Amino acid sequence: MPEETKVAVEYALTQTYTDSIGDSCPITKESVQLLVDKVREYFNTNEISYSAFSYADLEHICNWTYGSLINKMRKLAIGLKWISSLKRGILILRMLFFSYC
Repeated sequence: MPEETKVAVEYALTQTYTDSIGDSCPITKESVQLLVDKVREYFNTNEISYSAFSYADLEHICNWTYGSLINKMRKLAIGLKWISSLKRGILILRMLFFSYC
């Protein structure tokens, strides 16, 4: 597998496809064939040479990448909660300051 495989898998997991109803759905590690197709698309678009491969070749990368994406999302959510709390604290301080003046 090419060195860029991990980046290709990360790219594929950020893409969507249109289902039979016409809804846009995210590609996940459970949508095996679509994931493989998107990785191939990434390789072709970026002119990266590769040999034949299947989901089995990507599975260990998918498990690691999927887990790291979930961890990034959790960290983002924690950061957003912290920012929200900070904004609330600043608002309370402003209210106290202006009510005191």
